[in-house]
Amino acid sequence: MSSNNSLRLPSYTDPFPKHRPYVLEAEQGETLAVVGGGTVRYLATREETSNAFGLVQSRGGPDERVLPHFHNGAHDTWLVLKGAVRLWAGDQSRILLPGDFAYVPPKITHSYQVVGADTEFLGVISPGAWVEFFKLLGEPCDETPTYKGLNEKTLDKKWLIEQIKMGHDIVPQFQYNWPEVNEGADNVLPDGMAPYFLRSDTGPKYLLNGQSNTPLCRNVNSDGNFSISVIAGNGPKSKYPSFTRSKEAFQSGPFVEGKMIRFGSTHTLFRVIEGFFDFEVREADGNVHKETISANESIMVSAGNAFRYSVSSAYGRMYSFAGKGSGLEEVFVKLGRVAKRNEMVGETDDEEVSVEDLNAAVKEIGAEYI
Repeated sequence: MSSNNSLRLPSYTDPFPKHRPYVLEAEQGETLAVVGGGTVRYLATREETSNAFGLVQSRGGPDERVLPHFHNGAHDTWLVLKGAVRLWAGDQSRILLPGDFAYVPPKITHSYQVVGADTEFLGVISPGAWVEFFKLLGEPCDETPTYKGLNEKTLDKKWLIEQIKMGHDIVPQFQYNWPEVNEGADNVLPDGMAPYFLRSDTGPKYLLNGQSNTPLCRNVNSDGNFSISVIAGNGPKSKYPSFTRSKEAFQSGPFVEGKMIRFGSTHTLFRVIEGFFDFEVREADGNVHKETISANESIMVSAGNAFRYSVSSAYGRMYSFAGKGSGLEEVFVKLGRVAKRNEMVGETDDEEVSVEDLNAAVKEIGAEYI
């Protein structure tokens, strides 16, 4: 076993390695300037996720509404990072602000419009092949890390219909009845697959061994295709004694001391929101990589590679995007305590979860400790 080369790509224009782990720095990844203004940046495609999902980062200013449409098989999501996005889904409409999330399953007519200055959002689309459609709407852009839209170009509806005939999963709905913005609780996950909105820092939160997990979309919500959640935790007691609880074990979350977790068929991309996370990744060939991931950076852990992470700052949060199947969030759901309203991670010393229970929960989601 050796510990050697970095997982960071040599340059901002290097292609992603297929079925291998990699790290993306902020604003790194293949970038397209798209019709109407703004950019689309690939963080993961079908090649890296076995077509389970694609993950794109979109950025731009106020623009026109997207042509209303539905997909026969594709699932759509919006996770706003900054700015504002108006979303229409069926007979519902919302203004999404930073931290807000929305999911639209197949067969539901939808559209969106960027309405905030310098708006940025992440989108998981499944299956992953669908994100290739963006290449038909834009052209490569490596001149700026922000956005350079193709403002002089417009979308030709006749051209779009031709693309649909060629097999792209888009069904335009020219007679869509646009609903006005309406309000709902938007603080719970549905029991199954249905369109929904989730406001920032709402929904269930599960506490496990000093970490928390807030699911934004569980496996059951996406018909088994992917899951999205927010992981949070405090740093080590040895470094931040006043910010952490009484036991070092309470900082470990779903990990057993000295062990890594390996998924058999699920690929996971983690994107840090704030703070620092130390990752250790062991590839199938025995190579071990250690990386510290900071805000707006991402690390892809492809299926078959073992990994573990820990919070190395006083406090840290990150998104987890997993597919196909369940991610780490299901370990938190199965074994964690449901947080009280407005409860933050680290406020209480919960009873430590046994190694036996952790082993059983990890095995149930198609993973193992090694």
